[in-house]
Amino acid sequence: MPLHFSEQFGFSDQDFADVQSKREQAAATVREMNSKGELGFTKLPYANIDQIISLANELRSEFADVVLIGIGGSDLGSRAVHRALNSPYFNLNEQRRNGSPRLFFTGDTTDPVALSEVIEEVDWNHACVILVSKSGNTVEQMSTFVLLRQRLLDAVGDNQTKRAIITITDGEKGTLHDVTIQEGYRTLAVPGDVGGRFSVLTSAGLLPLAVAGIDIQGLLKGAADMSIDDDRPLAYATLQYLAYTKREQRIHVFMPYTYSLREVGFWFRQLWAESLGKAYAKDGQEVHSSPTPIASVGPTDQHSQVQLYREGLNDKTYTFVVVKEVRVDYTLPEAFSNFEGVAYLKGHSMNEILHAEQRSTDQSLKEVGRPTCLIELDRMDAYHVGQLLFFLELATAYAGEMVGINTYDQPGVERGKELMYQILGR
Repeated sequence: MPLHFSEQFGFSDQDFADVQSKREQAAATVREMNSKGELGFTKLPYANIDQIISLANELRSEFADVVLIGIGGSDLGSRAVHRALNSPYFNLNEQRRNGSPRLFFTGDTTDPVALSEVIEEVDWNHACVILVSKSGNTVEQMSTFVLLRQRLLDAVGDNQTKRAIITITDGEKGTLHDVTIQEGYRTLAVPGDVGGRFSVLTSAGLLPLAVAGIDIQGLLKGAADMSIDDDRPLAYATLQYLAYTKREQRIHVFMPYTYSLREVGFWFRQLWAESLGKAYAKDGQEVHSSPTPIASVGPTDQHSQVQLYREGLNDKTYTFVVVKEVRVDYTLPEAFSNFEGVAYLKGHSMNEILHAEQRSTDQSLKEVGRPTCLIELDRMDAYHVGQLLFFLELATAYAGEMVGINTYDQPGVERGKELMYQILGR
């Protein structure tokens, strides 16, 4: 299989036997919900995307710059896949873009300085804005939209502005749905049964990615081949649940050893935290489920975090992600042969060194009883990224069932919104 999973958590057969019934029940529940069509995100790999591809092609031909306004899952998912498969210098290299417009991300903050960095760079005479919001009530997206819409109006006038705004929102109701109808914007619907943190494979993620030249059909094919019946996501969830309940290892370090997956760590951080961090009632008492994900990246964090990981409290689990085949590699020539600290590098490739750093970090943690697991991708392409994303989404669904919480709501987030609206006088 293109995605390979292995682990060394050190649990005994008895440990697994203790949670076997809970594991089986979680698997049965998730798979039954899927068979009944009750899990929106599991339908996505099989959805028809012709409309998304058609609109993406229109935008690629009409505009030089595309600005995506989103926050949370409607921002992090697109960022993660874009960074995984496109260069960080995508906007600077016209040849590398191969006909794609420049892609800018905003809406994830109301920081005016951060907004200015996008506003001052975009060519508003040839720009398109994609606004992603299921409701149209989220303050970060809508305040950014109001600001950028005015930029378009000032640059190209009302008629062209309406052509240059695309909304991705609820297809039947909501503030943004009503604004879209009033203004006549081109629009795509987001499924009502898919929450933001699971939305990367909906139009919210797929449209901007297709505009940026990413093979979204390959992305979905990879996800589809990570079948609901595949036991690897269930095994991953079981390990995390055992670590959480048997050892009180409540911090989950997600550490890819490739810079191109760094943003996937931030996407996973929201997926795991918002899905599993819940307060709920059990036997008349309030119980807190608090698995805490940490987005890390190797080898950078070998030099900033591994001291803590190895010698701090043993309250963490570690997930490494590596890519076996790389698009480009470099073999080091001989240099400074009279210095042993440099001479040994001769003949080694940079990818070989990267993998050696991961293995050494893994071994260093194992020596002191830290639980580690490894996800290996054969190569970095849309298919394999789709597999990885869906693996983690399925694992999250299983983990939620094992903990016994609603994986798909976020009441803590909603309360914060209510308080913010009070402060702003809504």
